[in-house]
Amino acid sequence: MSHNQLITEKKNNGRYLQYSLVATPNILKYSLNNPLTEDVIWHNDISPLLQDLPENVKRALQYCVTEMINNVLDHSNADVMFIKVDSDALSIRV
Repeated sequence: MSHNQLITEKKNNGRYLQYSLVATPNILKYSLNNPLTEDVIWHNDISPLLQDLPENVKRALQYCVTEMINNVLDHSNADVMFIKVDSDALSIRV
């Protein structure tokens, strides 16, 4: 997340400005025809996006996200996997 802009403002139809948190969306795409492992995806692609988080939060996210990736790799029979990581000053969505 970029620390130089946490809040954005825009004019709505009235005379007041509308403020919202700036979200940082990241979409990762993987071909499942190539050998992949959940820990490599976490360490190479997802963890760097979350470097400003406390260690305990990162460990909890690592467990949840690698389990979800493992389920896709083992059970989905899909050709492609997308992972979307959105974050703002208050939340993270995977």
